[in-house]
Amino acid sequence: MVCITETWLSPAIPDNLVSLSNFNLFRNDRLVSNGGGVCAYINSNIYCRPIEEFENSSIESLWLSVRPKKLPRSISVILLAVVYHSTASRQTENVEIQTNVDSFLYSHPEALVLITGDFNFRSTGLDANHLKRIAGLTQIVKVATRADLFSDDVRNCEELAENFNNFLTALTSHFDSLTLDENQEDLEVPNDYLIDAQQIYRKLRKIKTTRSPGPDMFPNKILKTFAFELAPVISDIFNPSMTQGTFPKALKRSIVVPVPKVLPPKSIEDDLRPISLTSQIAKAMEDCALDKFFPEVVNKLDTKQFALPKKSTTHALVYLLHSILVALERGSCTARLFFADFKKGFDLVDHNVIIKELTLLGTHPSIIRWIKASLCELNYKKCKQMLINFLKYKGSDDENPIYVARKPVETVSSFKLIGVWISNECHGILMLTWY
Repeated sequence: MVCITETWLSPAIPDNLVSLSNFNLFRNDRLVSNGGGVCAYINSNIYCRPIEEFENSSIESLWLSVRPKKLPRSISVILLAVVYHSTASRQTENVEIQTNVDSFLYSHPEALVLITGDFNFRSTGLDANHLKRIAGLTQIVKVATRADLFSDDVRNCEELAENFNNFLTALTSHFDSLTLDENQEDLEVPNDYLIDAQQIYRKLRKIKTTRSPGPDMFPNKILKTFAFELAPVISDIFNPSMTQGTFPKALKRSIVVPVPKVLPPKSIEDDLRPISLTSQIAKAMEDCALDKFFPEVVNKLDTKQFALPKKSTTHALVYLLHSILVALERGSCTARLFFADFKKGFDLVDHNVIIKELTLLGTHPSIIRWIKASLCELNYKKCKQMLINFLKYKGSDDENPIYVARKPVETVSSFKLIGVWISNECHGILMLTWY
């Protein structure tokens, strides 16, 4: 049995051009674009048939029922799967692999399952350990073959940039696209949400000239020096943008610079940090919009939410230390601290969740419309636990493990509304166990 992924076959290529003597060819070609595709060559002396109920799978795969003439008594049939899980695959499609295996084992409980292919587990989020555990599978290839390598022999900067770009786009490929509501075109905008030149002037004067310019390559020093002359122009852009519910496409552009975490970087996934350079004018407009509505939102958030303006990690640490000291004064207690770090929290941005949370917080529809316009068409965590023991007597430690949800921790979102997301999704509670 020979299993091949990325065959690049199409309906225009007949079987006889790629057939092998004494082998039967089974194939599943990619129809919508070039590349991809899977196939399998099975010895003609082995009975084999494609599984019809799995043929309409959303995954680029081939599922075969194989029955050699001689099998151990404990094995009734072989399920052979050839899977090409491209970097553009959605995480929701991972469930289909598990569903197909479960369905086949339900009707053939004594079957042997063989799953082969290219899974790109780092970009598609496929949990191989979970699949092995529920289906009783055993890993044959013990090490990642190409996970830390480039997909091709990259020789020039253009190919390096394309590989990095493909990795970034694959991170959010499983998110639904954000769309604008057509029925909100005539939405009335309160006068308080419009700005004057003085407000933009103050924003421009705060620009740090030592920082890199945006994709327009307009020097920050020019924006700051000529803030008085430029402020009326930018305010004339902002106000129609707010009233019409649009955002200039030229201000949505950004340059993503891969900054290495280690030298030399060996992996795109782990050793490069993407830094986005966006337009300073767009940032000034965002700050003005934020000033208009965020005071109304911030009062509805949890008081223990520290990812907000005028709060910091220092406030969070002071609150945490205070809680521990209160427990220490009472004595004979244990404080358990659980720390979770969001993997690529600023890269995995689901804009639909941000809009939903802002709606629940009562944000004015005109602001939500403007935020959606600015976000549309834009060109698992590391966990630790700390156990601080204040017990007077040993032997009373509560070592119950802490469980995180089976699915990956959901990530924060952008547009300076991180606190809106975390406040609702990651509730922080203080639990002290007394003895």
